[in-house]
Amino acid sequence: MIVNVTSERRPRLYFDQFALYDFASTPALREPFLARFAAHGELMFSHTNMMEVGALQGRSASLVRDFLARIGTHWIPLEYEFDKVVTAENKRVEGAPHPALSERLLEFVYRSRTPGEPITLDSIIDEFSRDDPETHRRFLARVRIAMAANVATWQRCTPEEIDRKYPIPYRAGPTLHLMTRIIRALIQEAKSHRWQPNDAFDFSHALVPLVYADAVFLDKQWKKRIERLKLDVPFARVFYAYEAPVFLDWFDRFEQPVVGAANAGAG
Repeated sequence: MIVNVTSERRPRLYFDQFALYDFASTPALREPFLARFAAHGELMFSHTNMMEVGALQGRSASLVRDFLARIGTHWIPLEYEFDKVVTAENKRVEGAPHPALSERLLEFVYRSRTPGEPITLDSIIDEFSRDDPETHRRFLARVRIAMAANVATWQRCTPEEIDRKYPIPYRAGPTLHLMTRIIRALIQEAKSHRWQPNDAFDFSHALVPLVYADAVFLDKQWKKRIERLKLDVPFARVFYAYEAPVFLDWFDRFEQPVVGAANAGAG
């Protein structure tokens, strides 16, 4: 198997950078997780994940690489550019690629592969790390700047403008629905929460994974933000770092979702 883009292994999991490092570097988390993952589960991995891992150095880089090596082939290349996912959801036709599947990351994967060998995440990281790390850092800096500009634009909206500019769409795809609700939340929080540069990555880690994963690890602030939205069941369960034991119990008890839920077919 090369990449399990159509795998039925569940649950589908997504880790932000902090969770990825916590699980990779903490034996008390890593070993119980991997023992469970050996039998079931799939890790969704985005271009943002790839860039953040690519920017690591020294022991941190080695720990994460070793962890990803043990994930093996059980991973799915996840699109991080939400506008592409929104467009794909609303123009989806029979036989088209899954809207949350990252074609750009897939192209990189297949271009980098050794013929006849399975593609594991560690082998992709090895290929990726041959780039100048400064390339990855520049990419991350551009994401921070672009997202901060977007948020500044959103937060300049008056209360009267919110419904006109960002009405909640109920007949569009799930990613646009969720994106609109998060944007409205960020506007409403403008006076109580100052946007931080790394929130750009948290936005990326939250939006598409919440729609297509079964569980997502975010930081505590973003977990609270998502909980305040009171999302319906089809969206992913959200955990943060100190809930790892709760997550492992959830992982043990995971049951297949009802077919037709927003995240049922992400492979």
